[in-house]
Amino acid sequence: MARAPEAILPYSYAGTMGLVQGESIAARFFNVLGASRLDRTICAAAGAAGLRYTYGGSLGMHTKYFEESELILIWGSNSIASNLHFWTRAQEAKRRGTKICGIEAQVVIDFARAFGSTKKALIRLNYGMQRVRGGGNAVHAIACLPSLTGAWRERSGGLLLSSSNWAPVDVNALERPDLLPGWPSTLPRIVNMNAIGDALLHPGDASFGQKVEALIVYNSNPVAVAPDSVKVAAGFAREDRFTIMLEHFQTDTADYADLILPATT
Repeated sequence: MARAPEAILPYSYAGTMGLVQGESIAARFFNVLGASRLDRTICAAAGAAGLRYTYGGSLGMHTKYFEESELILIWGSNSIASNLHFWTRAQEAKRRGTKICGIEAQVVIDFARAFGSTKKALIRLNYGMQRVRGGGNAVHAIACLPSLTGAWRERSGGLLLSSSNWAPVDVNALERPDLLPGWPSTLPRIVNMNAIGDALLHPGDASFGQKVEALIVYNSNPVAVAPDSVKVAAGFAREDRFTIMLEHFQTDTADYADLILPATT
């Protein structure tokens, strides 16, 4: 390869969420190339860190016990639109007389008293509330509440943000980081996906490394969803960068692509 492989940057997230087709095979390909690595932090990294500091991992209640709860707090979630498997159980609990609360300024005190005095109280936390500065600390604080009230003593009490660590996955076996040139001592740089605008506009230097000259985008639409969208669009618009997009539709990012390949469904 005439240029440093770190000049290639993949960009993706959760468009396809299967363990194999989502990232694993792609990761193997980019690992063999020695391309720059992407730190996929845009959705849930802060909340996951908050849970890790509180519970030791992404652990939470079993959804099958939601219907037995006596008070349900939905926090940072539009469950009827994006969490139907939870919403169905919450509605069953409501039919049984459970209180389902939304947070408004005038009811905070009443809610706090109700939550503190109800042992079978659950918090369905979601990722909306942790996508702000201090989001990880907020999740850490909220995750402490069921311990303070004793709700974890009941199988229908506690908190759920993520339960992914109930079924841990051997990521190394799937993504094969051992295929990286120089593994495990010398690894390609990592680019935080939330700072993609800055990365694409960086001219390259000794600390940053090679300028990003080629992008391969799949399972994401960074021009529409990444922070600092003006910078992101300017970075994709650079004439000295080649962008390949795997996509079903003509998205905002596809508008900047030099080559668009059809994605599977």
